[in-house]
Amino acid sequence: MQIQTFHAEGNWQGTLATGKGMLNVGSLASIISVPQDLGGLGKGTNPEDLIVGASTSCFIITLSAIFQFNKIEYENISVNSEADFSITSMGPKLKEIRHFVSIQSSHDLPRETVDKYIKQAEKGCMISIALSGNVEVTAQLN
Repeated sequence: MQIQTFHAEGNWQGTLATGKGMLNVGSLASIISVPQDLGGLGKGTNPEDLIVGASTSCFIITLSAIFQFNKIEYENISVNSEADFSITSMGPKLKEIRHFVSIQSSHDLPRETVDKYIKQAEKGCMISIALSGNVEVTAQLN
């Protein structure tokens, strides 16, 4: 088994509420801070945004791979995602991520086939696998 290692670098200055930092990962370089609705500056991005973004991008890429392997032709896959967090004494806790999928294709794609592949991507994405047992991840065709 081949191991691929990815790297991230970050820093933080200030308090939880007034602080901000910098995150560099891959080609992403972003200011980070606590979201405004959680009492922070709300500048740049935050772990809540990043985890729903990671889940969304992983889902799209996984679904695209499944379509390719099954010779399903499409022009575009669009996904709108929502993530629910509860606020606990230890901070935000991710409860659920929901992906709402739209597929544009010039071919007639049978809904039951597309639904099957969406469910495969929902369960097969590495982020869904990493969250399994802790966070419910669902996907559905719009």
